[in-house]
Amino acid sequence: MSTDKNTVKIAFFSDLHYKKGMYASTVEDLDKIIERAHDNDVDFIMHGGDFCNDYSDAPEMVNRLVNNKYGYKFYGVYGNHELEGPNSMQDVTPLITNDKGVIWGTDDGRFDPYTAYYYFECKGIRFVCLDTNYSFNPTLNEYEHNRACSYGPPAGNSGTNSLGPRQLEWLEKVLVDAAEKGIKCVVLSHAGFSYKFEALCCELEKVRALFDKVNSIRKGTVVASLNGHWHANCHEFSNDILFFNFNTVRNICWLPAQNPHYVEGHNFKYTEYDKDGNATESYIRPLSDLWMSPNTWYSEDPLNAIVTIDTDGGIEIEGCESKWLYGITPPDNVNSCREPKITSGKWKV
Repeated sequence: MSTDKNTVKIAFFSDLHYKKGMYASTVEDLDKIIERAHDNDVDFIMHGGDFCNDYSDAPEMVNRLVNNKYGYKFYGVYGNHELEGPNSMQDVTPLITNDKGVIWGTDDGRFDPYTAYYYFECKGIRFVCLDTNYSFNPTLNEYEHNRACSYGPPAGNSGTNSLGPRQLEWLEKVLVDAAEKGIKCVVLSHAGFSYKFEALCCELEKVRALFDKVNSIRKGTVVASLNGHWHANCHEFSNDILFFNFNTVRNICWLPAQNPHYVEGHNFKYTEYDKDGNATESYIRPLSDLWMSPNTWYSEDPLNAIVTIDTDGGIEIEGCESKWLYGITPPDNVNSCREPKITSGKWKV
């Protein structure tokens, strides 16, 4: 843990999308992220959602983070794929963080598997972790969470990637309270709140207005909004707030209904695990075996970042750069933000 009492240092990654036979992400990718965290003496680890596409079938990955060998606390949020496979909120919410001391968005602040947003504080900075998996059900005339065994909102719902009115009300209370107490805040979500990104929260306008309101109470209360979801490398510094979209760990570009581009000789190391998450066998496997490879372009290395935030409003992101796996690049018309890197930079609120 960092010994600087005025600085919080975080290891950050997003959209690992681990699932056997689906993508090229591996347990070894997470190991490298955790080792970088240790080398940089971080305070804790964060992820921006879509950690696993099937938690129930990934004990080797889940245990590697929840019970990581250095004892780091970690904090994550729901992505839109967190409930994929035979998983419910009762299965997944307990695995969103290993810190039993967070304040959940329930009436009494205690854990409830059906409320997956929360906040915690470290060295005088408040970290607010949101759940952008609500949508509006016109039949019920209310907002509901993405359901079990799904990777998106129920059919017929509108306002996808939303917080819903209850969470918005909670968010306002948490941020206003911080402003009144002089506590700086960092907001973490899966879908983002920047006007310049894609794959955004449908309540972008309401959230941005709330940020402005809070910062008018006390300047520099909300200093950063960090998110994943849109597999791209981009950021915006607006109204004295850093909005940063963290690139995916491996699946840098995804396009539907593509032709195979990984061919004979394009392989990766694959490890088999038993039902308890113990490794049983490792071997070289063709990328073409993975059913999402025709749609996906991978990076050579797992992308992640070290984020440093100080109580004076300084923010530094040490990203990383990789290359396209086997030199196979996406089509020329793909957005320029689709690149195998996370930008580094310094900002001052």
